[in-house]
Amino acid sequence: MKLQNLFLSATCALFLLTGCEQDTVETVDASTDITAQLNLTAKQQAPQAIFDISKKGVYHGVVAHQSTQSRGKVWINLGNNSKYDAVMEMVGGEKLSFKASSTLNNGIPTYTFNGVAGRFDVIMNDLNSPEVTNVTLNNESYFAYVIKSTSANRATSYTGTFNETGNMAFSGTWNILSNGVFGPNGNNGTAVSDVMVTFGNTMFVDSNMETGFFPCFGQSNWVPIVDAFNYAGDGVLAFGQQSSLNGIANWGLGYSDDGFNGFPSYLQVQQIPIPTLKSSSRMGGCSTVSNGEFTWTSAANATVRNGEIYIDVAP
Repeated sequence: MKLQNLFLSATCALFLLTGCEQDTVETVDASTDITAQLNLTAKQQAPQAIFDISKKGVYHGVVAHQSTQSRGKVWINLGNNSKYDAVMEMVGGEKLSFKASSTLNNGIPTYTFNGVAGRFDVIMNDLNSPEVTNVTLNNESYFAYVIKSTSANRATSYTGTFNETGNMAFSGTWNILSNGVFGPNGNNGTAVSDVMVTFGNTMFVDSNMETGFFPCFGQSNWVPIVDAFNYAGDGVLAFGQQSSLNGIANWGLGYSDDGFNGFPSYLQVQQIPIPTLKSSSRMGGCSTVSNGEFTWTSAANATVRNGEIYIDVAP
């Protein structure tokens, strides 16, 4: 039903039909009392408006092993409710908690988070995306990447994996983040702001998303989004993307939890527009597939690898 609603919204935008109504999204109350959140975890807290342009507040992102496909999500609370703590939820069910102590490093606030399962540091050298480093979980080394949540735009993420088709030796994690900017295509959903990919003991981050052709709508300037129609966990719709990952990767990832006819589905990611589509057949050329796709060309020797992308879907 969700994706069908998205089709209806796109029809309104493309053909200017009268009588179509858009859903609205509720905004977080910026006046939430800090004391009311004292017993909430970093994941549960609403970002305080007074910290929207401060290095305090709530940060959210992903964690990924430096050489395997172990991965999860992290929420970091830097004084949003006067406390400094964090929680992680790993794929597979492990939940971790951390408490922080702070220092100044050349005038830059640095927070060290410690927990039973490990530790990490947060260096506040960037208001919107501080550096998270020295991540150790269960005696293994991880990467982490986080972005700021604000009272108006709450960050969300999807973890995932990739592998070369038929070759699990070339594999890693593929993670999508949204900074919460709402409705970039004129419908619901929030914009994809970053992709974080890990493989070969390296983390790559791309914060420049391209507009792409969305086969299902015949729309040529589709801005990548998550959570279509503001349904949390619905999926990712990103097409025609190009990222520098120690080489150039062209990729597309379309997934909806409701898919077609209410079934979870990956969606076709072909990049060739169909300019002759008529309104009566605007969904022509759109089909379900088994995964997202990438073509990666090595910067070192021009080796070309074709592979699959999968995102983690909430049960």
